[in-house]
Amino acid sequence: MDNIKRNGAGYYDPTAFQAIKNTEKGAKKTMEIYRGDIFYIKKINQDTGRPAVIVSNNDINESQNMVEVAYLVEKPNESLPTHAKVRCHLPSTALCEQVVSVSKDRIDGFIRTCTDEEIEKINKGLSISLGIAESDDTMAEKLKELTDSLSEAQRINDGLRNRIKEEIDKQQELEKQLSQPENTDEIIKVAAERDVYKDLYMKITEKLIGDKI
Repeated sequence: MDNIKRNGAGYYDPTAFQAIKNTEKGAKKTMEIYRGDIFYIKKINQDTGRPAVIVSNNDINESQNMVEVAYLVEKPNESLPTHAKVRCHLPSTALCEQVVSVSKDRIDGFIRTCTDEEIEKINKGLSISLGIAESDDTMAEKLKELTDSLSEAQRINDGLRNRIKEEIDKQQELEKQLSQPENTDEIIKVAAERDVYKDLYMKITEKLIGDKI
């Protein structure tokens, strides 16, 4: 079957392949519709139409009277992460944020089949539109927020570490001064306070890192 997709020069030719699939059976035309195909969609009660790409899955395309499409435009009013670049007669954009259901009766002339690369772009646009995936801009923004949060956590952590170190140094110096036998009780007290500072530092550090991440 793959050989049918190639023209006489051996190049991949989805348009020729799809034209073969759209066959005549007696007096009735049987048009096979597949995801990624681009057709003209007739306007209601009008003979004119506009191009759109089929985005519904092939089970629906085969069994239902309605299919889902994303219309194509040559120049969108604005650039959105849901837009997918595809080729119609001219380079066009699939508006994946505006998927609509249309009757098969409105499907008119076949134009071409999207390449795998174009379908991948359409899938990405649909995923962003449905909230399944995030755009590159959103991911970059969240990464920046996470980086800023980690930097703030590191700053607070460094400040606490310095404060705890200062307290421990003070306690150690005091231990030296109280190293005489008659000051044993004071040494025990100072050591206990030092351990409290160490434990407090570890708990605060763990909480900060946990909250930020």
